[in-house]
Amino acid sequence: MVKLSDRKIRRIVRHCHIKKDGSTKEAARIYGVSVRRIQQIVKEYKERGEMPVLKKERRPRTHLTDEQKEIIENVWKETRIVVNSKEQYNTYNYQVHTFIK
Repeated sequence: MVKLSDRKIRRIVRHCHIKKDGSTKEAARIYGVSVRRIQQIVKEYKERGEMPVLKKERRPRTHLTDEQKEIIENVWKETRIVVNSKEQYNTYNYQVHTFIK
């Protein structure tokens, strides 16, 4: 899936609703999003009467602590399994130790 910008959203609305040049399926293929997403954008335009815009309040990026990075590195060296969080490491560690006993 492609990340949409406000500019692409305006083009989608123009393409599907204002000019009616093509179908939602065609627009989805052109812009690299699902047909359902195109339908949602057009519906929002019809209901509000103005171009939809992206919300700027998205989920903030989370950063790993040094301890978490060290755990991931150690697990990778030991097992060559990618671990994304401490919880996954604990789950993996528990499974290995209960299997061995």
